Amino acid sequence: MTSFPMLPPVPRPPHDPSVLTLDAGRGWRAAFLDAAVIAARDGALQLDLTAGARDLHEPSGSLGGLVPPAWVTVSEAGDIWLLDRASGRLAKFDDCDCRFVTVPHTGGLGVGARQFTDPRGIVATCGNLVVVDRGAARLSVFSQRGYALREHVTPPASAQPVPWQPTCIAADAHGHLYVGDPANGAVHRFSTRGVWLSALVGLGDVQHLAVDRHNRLYVVVSTLAEVLVFAHDGTPLEAATSRDAIARRFAPLPFRVTPAGVIDFSHHHDCCCEAFDATGAALPGGAPATKVTFATAGSYRSAPLDSDIAQCQWHRVTLTAAIPPGCSVTVYTRTSELAEPDDLVAALPDAAWETRAVARRAAGSDGACVEWDCLVRSGPGRFAWLELRLQGDGKGTPRVHCVTIESPRVSLSRWLPGVFVHDPDAGDFTDRFLSLFDTTLRSIESRLDLQAGLFDPRSTPAESPSAGAPDFLSWLAGWVGIALDRSWPEARRREYLRRAPALFDERGTVAGLRSMLLLYLGLRDDRREPSTGGGCGCAATAARCEPRVDPCAAPPPRHAHRAPALLLEHWRLRRWLFVGGARLGEDAALWGNAIVSRSRLGDGARTGVTRLIGTQDPFRDPMHVYASTFTVFVPASLACDATARRGLEALLRDESPAHTRWHLEYVAPRFRVGVQSMIGYDSVVGRYPAPGVTVDQSTLGRSTILGGPPGDPVTPPLRVGTSARIGSTTTLQ
Repeated sequence: MTSFPMLPPVPRPPHDPSVLTLDAGRGWRAAFLDAAVIAARDGALQLDLTAGARDLHEPSGSLGGLVPPAWVTVSEAGDIWLLDRASGRLAKFDDCDCRFVTVPHTGGLGVGARQFTDPRGIVATCGNLVVVDRGAARLSVFSQRGYALREHVTPPASAQPVPWQPTCIAADAHGHLYVGDPANGAVHRFSTRGVWLSALVGLGDVQHLAVDRHNRLYVVVSTLAEVLVFAHDGTPLEAATSRDAIARRFAPLPFRVTPAGVIDFSHHHDCCCEAFDATGAALPGGAPATKVTFATAGSYRSAPLDSDIAQCQWHRVTLTAAIPPGCSVTVYTRTSELAEPDDLVAALPDAAWETRAVARRAAGSDGACVEWDCLVRSGPGRFAWLELRLQGDGKGTPRVHCVTIESPRVSLSRWLPGVFVHDPDAGDFTDRFLSLFDTTLRSIESRLDLQAGLFDPRSTPAESPSAGAPDFLSWLAGWVGIALDRSWPEARRREYLRRAPALFDERGTVAGLRSMLLLYLGLRDDRREPSTGGGCGCAATAARCEPRVDPCAAPPPRHAHRAPALLLEHWRLRRWLFVGGARLGEDAALWGNAIVSRSRLGDGARTGVTRLIGTQDPFRDPMHVYASTFTVFVPASLACDATARRGLEALLRDESPAHTRWHLEYVAPRFRVGVQSMIGYDSVVGRYPAPGVTVDQSTLGRSTILGGPPGDPVTPPLRVGTSARIGSTTTLQ
């Protein structure tokens, strides 16, 4: 066959079809939704709710469960406070006891500085707790630590044509406070220090406020069906009409909020499964159940999908969906060479749509998410429209998580003699018949295409295909002579297998063993990491690099990483002095009986301490004892984990040089300023006070030590809060 290398290649269809995916991540490209919605929780396509749907105007102010109720707030650190609006009590949630604990000396109804007259809401921001008191027309600001009353905040008189009526509150990520004022139809904006900044006016009867993760302000007004939305600078945005449309804008809560405002920790907390009402009292029966009903029919139609191929024969549609009993999904397709407008496509009769394949729950399955596919029966066309008609029984709904559409059709008939496709009808039948085997063959081809991933420690499967069978990662490790311990975390096993073969040329050396230990401990190896240089631009280490004088160069790193040594060879401890062969210095030590505890008559021999040793030369005791021995220093946390300790011991047995002995030393963290302890955060340096307190002259505190009776050194001193409690075990006289 004559070839013409100077001519362009002959156009031919691709060997593999292209895949177009519709899901929550890539977008559903929905042109029309009828009684079908995209779920806010996971982005699945499902039937809409007809009963039990959450409302943005719920009385609790939770915006349909997207934010805490008006009387509950969650701080940046995860602490939860509750304001009992009936009693004015302020309580904090105790994770250990699973209950709300009353904050002492704060709150309660009254006119005092730390009391409330008509509390309406609470918010935690920037280390403060801010309570909206409508009765006293003020904001009470308390510190989260110690509950010190910082200030009372009110707007200036010029900002309130009529006396303001603070009703609701919200805070953004910058600490700005937004306070609803229905008396003036406004939302006041305060700075983090309580300084009034501005106000949004003309809003009407403001009932609730909320702020999302992008600092957008949501204003619930009793006279409006939608929720007003404003940008951080006060610019009006598109109003919110449904909870699902804005659910992804809010961070998940550590609890579930029911329509009645009950906060439910079940399925959200590791230790607590209780539900609490607006007073902070636990509900014995848990949160009340909400009856949910779905629509029985709904549909989704996509925008035109472009294949970029003229007269393209679309191949198949694959659904990844969970279809419970009594539900189904019917697939309709239509193709065209032109991107027809939506109104024209919507006016098409049912006869213009083809495929009409129905996906139902497979026999014997539990309705879990499975893959289902069908062949596209529409004719050739560059553009395709996909319509999914969802059917349900009202109790459940099909949930379509992902749709993939393949194009063009690369039929196996191209490998057959031309007589099978010479006639159009016969060719169409041949294509459809061979498509029955297409899925199986392409799954094998896909596996072969991804075969390289099996030989990479970062991507090869780490799960066993069946109980007792080895996983592929461990089997791959056997290729290079490494026995992976399956008790290690998966990420550590992958990283160990990826880097361990590079250390084989150092096996049996101190450097090789140290690198293996660093890999096992998950520490960065300073010898293996690429050096950033010392400012001279070379690849040498910072210690050997002479910085180049360049005033425009970037400053060198202040703290270079240094991995711990981990290993100590005992021959380095041989600093003993020998007559005629040693020099005195700071590290010099006189060796004696302590090395092997030899007994010498008349020179301190003791039964059970020293030993009679008749072998070896005493002069070479340091060599005999400390040769071929080393100590491994590891964090003490490994000693508490039996699995990690066994893994470490197995590694030392496999990787230690031959004929060597090793000892494990677990290093516990201790007080080291600048390394493991920071004064003012977790450490206090002070003088232990002398015992002795005089009544009416001394101030009692947590560091107060009460002395015993005069002249009685036996009685231990008493310490307030630790070993003595006034009124319980101690009497001051």
